Amino acid sequence: MPQELTKPGRDAHARAVAVPDEVADLPVMMKVEEVAAFLRVDRATVYALIHEERLPVVRMGRVFRVSRKGLEHFLAGRTGQEAEPTTKRYDPVATSLR
Repeated sequence: MPQELTKPGRDAHARAVAVPDEVADLPVMMKVEEVAAFLRVDRATVYALIHEERLPVVRMGRVFRVSRKGLEHFLAGRTGQEAEPTTKRYDPVATSLR
C-alpha cells in the first residue's frame, strides 16, 4: 500500500506525494521529486546523483525524468549487482527525423 510522504523543501505548504512500497509499483517515468520521495532523500541528492551520472535519466530540455528501469539499475548497482547506467538526452529534432 502506498504511503503518503510530505515533500521536503522550502514551501510552507508542502504537498504529499504517494510513495509505493515496491519499485515495480512505481510509474514508468518519474519526476525528480517522486524519486526523492521513494528513496527518502532530498531533491538535491537526486540531482547530485544525476549530475554525477550515477542515476540514469532521460533529459527533455531542462527537465529530467527517471525511468523505473533506470532506478532499478541504480539500486542494483548500490547492492553490488551489475548495472550499466546511461544518461540519454531527448532530442526532438533527431526523433522527428526518424
